[in-house]
Amino acid sequence: MLAATCFVVPCHAENEKGDARVESWGIFQKDVNGTDQWIYQARLYAPFSLGDGWTFTQRVQLPMTYTNESGAANPGGTYSGGIGNAFIEEIFETGDVAPNFRLRGSVRVVFPTGKEAPYGSGQYQVAPGAGFGWAIPDVLRGVTLDPYVRYCYGVNPDPSSVQTIRKWSIYPAATFTLDPQWSLMLYPDNPITYNDRKRSWFVPIDLMFVHRFGKSLEGGVGGAWRVGDSADASFRWLIDARLAYYF
Repeated sequence: MLAATCFVVPCHAENEKGDARVESWGIFQKDVNGTDQWIYQARLYAPFSLGDGWTFTQRVQLPMTYTNESGAANPGGTYSGGIGNAFIEEIFETGDVAPNFRLRGSVRVVFPTGKEAPYGSGQYQVAPGAGFGWAIPDVLRGVTLDPYVRYCYGVNPDPSSVQTIRKWSIYPAATFTLDPQWSLMLYPDNPITYNDRKRSWFVPIDLMFVHRFGKSLEGGVGGAWRVGDSADASFRWLIDARLAYYF
């Protein structure tokens, strides 16, 4: 099951100019067991200025999945589609607490709209997170460091036999400016995770090249692949593409 249920796109992905935006993500994922997932995600970011450089951003996300992965909601393992777990997220960012340095915090609430596997997790989830953004314009052509950590806590499983989620996600994120239109993002969407239930790490490499077409339109294409073996592997590899419209 795609790890995006709990941790897709950390706060470092927020636009520094504060523009509202809608994003469309398309993902093809190859699972460890050989099954496939085709995923579409609609995302909305609505920022509000709080004064003195502080910002509150409301994020909403709805995923949809088409897969041949088997589970309680698809016992035959045939290709079938369904809505995934939707979530809302409340994101706060400070003004500069040091030159080009800001703190970020968030709380995400995930709803079991996807029901059971392979579309959802069958439980509500609460996921607080914290990190910072540090722009370093004098290094290379411009580098921004955006590390972020989130902890996901599942509650009220349905059915009761579903194991509740207890998982850390870690984004060692950074953005490298390549030229005025192009940039390279590290860990924009797929984090390193630690599953408290299984006592197991999952370490992917995640990259995305991003191109700004103008003031209102931005596109990106990238991918992620796992490193080593893990009892909690979310995928073998994936390819993703993103289109963002700012308004």
